[in-house]
Amino acid sequence: MVRLHFHWHGHRMSTQYEMMLLHLLTNYQQWAMMQCLGEMCTYLPLPGAIATFATRYIDPAAGFAIGW
Repeated sequence: MVRLHFHWHGHRMSTQYEMMLLHLLTNYQQWAMMQCLGEMCTYLPLPGAIATFATRYIDPAAGFAIGW
């Protein structure tokens, strides 16, 4: 018996296998982001938060948007 969860994707409810896959993909993306942030912190330790890295590597406007 397949249990349905209350997460809507389009016009139907997703199954537990779809939810597990979505959670795995989301967790992998978060893990990859934290690995990249850790590499940047050890490569160039800057005083400040994540907005400092966005200002340096992307654009000052991106750093302002993240920090605000």
